[in-house]
Amino acid sequence: MGKKNGGFTLVEMLATIVCASIVTLTAMSFLLMCMRLWASAQEDIGRQETERIILTAMESFAEDDAVKNVRTAVDGDVALLGDKTAGGAPVLLYFDASGNTICTGGSYDSVAETCSGGSVLMEDVQGFEAELNGGLLTFTLKMSEDEVFSTSVYCRTGDVASTATAENIKNILNSKKSSFTTGSNQTEIDARFDMLYALLGQIGSTGEIRGASAGDPQYFSQWYQNGTYSGGWDENTPWCACFVSWGIEQVKDNLDYTTPPKFANVKEGMEGFQGTGGSSGNYGEWITRAETIDTPPLKGIIPGDLIFFDWKNDTDPDHVGVVLFTENGRVYTIEGNSGSKGRAAVRSYDMDDACILGYGRLKWNT
Repeated sequence: MGKKNGGFTLVEMLATIVCASIVTLTAMSFLLMCMRLWASAQEDIGRQETERIILTAMESFAEDDAVKNVRTAVDGDVALLGDKTAGGAPVLLYFDASGNTICTGGSYDSVAETCSGGSVLMEDVQGFEAELNGGLLTFTLKMSEDEVFSTSVYCRTGDVASTATAENIKNILNSKKSSFTTGSNQTEIDARFDMLYALLGQIGSTGEIRGASAGDPQYFSQWYQNGTYSGGWDENTPWCACFVSWGIEQVKDNLDYTTPPKFANVKEGMEGFQGTGGSSGNYGEWITRAETIDTPPLKGIIPGDLIFFDWKNDTDPDHVGVVLFTENGRVYTIEGNSGSKGRAAVRSYDMDDACILGYGRLKWNT
């Protein structure tokens, strides 16, 4: 029987259509799958971008030690402010619960507890919470039921004296020096100020010893290890206590020790003043924050006293500096490895700041 050459039979045509449909459906399914993957990827990118924006903002606040107050209104609005009193405070960031937006800038009404103005940073925000406990800023950002971001950063409550230079701080110290000489040993006062002048000469240092001669230790951490790094130490090792110890070393001839205090561990330094079973340790006298503000008879803080801080509110010291002077209820300090930028800087704090654990008073020759 011969083969028919007149074209496709009905069966062949139906088979062709079915095959073509299967190919088309497969291609469409693949395309839809690719679109879903693309959409999912874009969604992930969006979430990551959201996290990045908020984390960057929070890290910036922490780096600049900018957040001093967090206010939450009854309607759910949240404001991060740059001043403890809130009245007339600069608005760093606020959550507008009614508009579901996070904004920056603007003004804060401390009576109505509302913010206005500013620029929108994010939209479609379903919720925002923030809490400042001591130096710990914790926030939670809710974009949807499934997208909730939460993190914490440390914000120091002290203010950076950004315009401070060694010269103008020296001028301020010199203007106040006479008030500390009455009834005090002049030799001790001179030595205290000599230590402060040496530390002020390091303003702006990121760990290097400014003015160090060739062949001498070039970093405070290197100086602490007697010029040769060991045990994993290097120029990036935390150096606030090394900085203070270096300052003490500069006036060792005016101190009443066989071996002047020298410590790299802040806790060991504090315990050196606290001692055991009493208020005075091997390093000198320990003065609590309460004794300087609300426990009569109040103890005055003198330029050259050491100041110990606790950022985490766990009673363990995290940082140490040296007192420059006190004025209008604030204590001004010179500190090494200060802030996230790790510099030698002048700062100021309310004397009743909970981050201040207390002060160490060295033993000076009399």
